[in-house]
Amino acid sequence: MKKHILIVSFFVLGAFLYPRNVLAATSEAEMPFALQSRSAAVLDLATGEFAQTYNADEVMPIASLTKLMTALVFLDTQPNWGKRIAYSNADSRIGAKLLIRAGDTITIRQLFNTMLIGSANNATITLVRSTGLTQAEFVRRMNAKAALFGLKQTHFVEPTGLDDGNVSTAREYAYLAKLAFGNAKIQKVTTTPVYAFSTGGGIYHRIKNSNTLLKNASLRIRGGKTGYTEEAGFSVAMITQARPNSTASYITVVLGHPSSAGRFAEARELATFAATL
Repeated sequence: MKKHILIVSFFVLGAFLYPRNVLAATSEAEMPFALQSRSAAVLDLATGEFAQTYNADEVMPIASLTKLMTALVFLDTQPNWGKRIAYSNADSRIGAKLLIRAGDTITIRQLFNTMLIGSANNATITLVRSTGLTQAEFVRRMNAKAALFGLKQTHFVEPTGLDDGNVSTAREYAYLAKLAFGNAKIQKVTTTPVYAFSTGGGIYHRIKNSNTLLKNASLRIRGGKTGYTEEAGFSVAMITQARPNSTASYITVVLGHPSSAGRFAEARELATFAATL
C-alpha cells in the first residue's frame, strides 16, 4: 500500500448562542505584557466580555482561519458524509495540500477533516465543489453568514484563505470562532492530533494537525485553527477550558505574528493568563 503524508508548506497552517448584535460594547483590558503579534483578543465566554485586547479592531488578512467559516457554510448544506467525489487537478492550490491524483476518489468526511486538521487548500476546493455550488455562490454564503452575525469588518473572497482579501479583526474573529467551536463536529475535528485514511485508489494518508498546542495538556484546548500567508503572518485561534471541571472557557485569537512558534507561544501565554483572572 502506498503512503502519502500531507505536505504543509509555510501556508500552514451544536453552536453557542449569542445575540444577533454580537458586537455589543464590552469592558476589557489591554494586554498585560508585550506582544509581537499585530493583533490579539481574549474573549471570556462566561461573561461575553473581552478579558484582554491588543489592536483588536485592526482589519487584516486571516489566511487559513478562513476555513472555519468555510466549514460552517459547508455544514449548512447538510452533507452526505459517505459520498465519494473524484479529485480534479483543477482543484489544485499552492500551500498546504493533500497529495492525491486526479480521478482518485475521496469521501466528503475525509475532505472536511483534511481541510480542518491539515489545512489542505486543494481539499477545501474539492469540498466546496462537492456542494454543487459555484465558488462564487459559496463565498456569497460565507459573507451572508458574517453579516447575519453582525461581523461588519469580516469579508471573504474565496474559501481557503490564500487570498489576502479574506479579512477580519481579532475582535470579530473571536465571535466567529465562538460560533464555529460551538459546533460539536468542528470542535472534534480541530482537536484531532492525527487523522489517517485511504482514498478510493488505496493511497494511505496520515494528516497531522497544524496546531502544535494540542500537545499542551494544561491548556485543555477544545477547538483550534491556524493560518499563514506572507501578508497575514502567522495566526491561531482556539478555545480553551480554564481548569479541569470548570465551566470557564476562553477564545484566544492571535493574528499576524512574525513567526510560527511565536504565535503559539503568545496564544499559550494569553490563554494561561486569562485563566488566572
